[in-house]
Amino acid sequence: MTMNKEFSEITNGFRRTLRLMEKPEKTALVFASFLMLITGVLTNLPAVILGRLVDKLVGAENFDVSIAIPFIALIIGIIFVREALTVVRKYFVENVTTQTDKKQTVNVIEHLLKTDITNINQQQIGSLHGRIFRSIQGMIKIIKLGFLDFFPVFFSGLAAIAIALTQKPLLAGVMILVIPVGLFIIVWQVSSQKGIRVALLRGKEKIDGAVVEMLGGIETVRALNTENQEVAKVEEVAEAMRKKEIRHHIFMALFDSGKYLNEAFFYVIVISLSIFLAAQGIITKGDILVYSIREIFLSKRMAKKDLSQIMPTQ
Repeated sequence: MTMNKEFSEITNGFRRTLRLMEKPEKTALVFASFLMLITGVLTNLPAVILGRLVDKLVGAENFDVSIAIPFIALIIGIIFVREALTVVRKYFVENVTTQTDKKQTVNVIEHLLKTDITNINQQQIGSLHGRIFRSIQGMIKIIKLGFLDFFPVFFSGLAAIAIALTQKPLLAGVMILVIPVGLFIIVWQVSSQKGIRVALLRGKEKIDGAVVEMLGGIETVRALNTENQEVAKVEEVAEAMRKKEIRHHIFMALFDSGKYLNEAFFYVIVISLSIFLAAQGIITKGDILVYSIREIFLSKRMAKKDLSQIMPTQ
């Protein structure tokens, strides 16, 4: 139930972000997604080619460097094409984020100037300012995390699994298992730490509001000789935030350790199964290297670009 709730909140965050975007930006993101699919396939091809190269070298009676040249040239070509497409994709995404940042800032300021003054006066100006621009930056961060980090890895992972399924479904099934276990750890991480991140954001807003009010009435503060009291108020909030943040970082380190242990466990299983199948003649020796590279890619990059990074924007 908790997993469904967290996924629902993350999905709703992406949906709200997309609804606030205009049609040209949405079209650019669709094109960027298409490029992700292509680069996802290209990312997995060097491992397949390298496996075929190993098979060729193992089966050759005499080792000749010339055998490897076409394979290496093909790998280099694929890498260049992939990186060129990646640059184009990043341009589209970054252009969308800068356009969205500009448009949302203008829209918010326009709306703020038309808002009832009574409602504005009920807020701490510094806190309101911080909340507005952190919200815009949170929206931009969701776009970047989605289309620069998570979705490219997601498409690459899908391509890796699809290629593995066409070759050896058994190994592909084992490779897939790393994803649900990793996602469970990530969702647990998000659900347990989300409230802390929100509390830290609210604490920063409180300090913003206090500082702006103090600067606005600094003459009164000095006249009443209350500098120490005002500093003590800020220090109290800052210390509470510090305690929460260090606790948060400790838990994050433990969750990250759990994710890497999960990767190591499934990596050992995939390699062991690959060696066993190669010994039985079901797969080639080069396939051991292929599945090793795929499992490393699938687990490491999924962990590096996981959904828990969305937490600061909650």
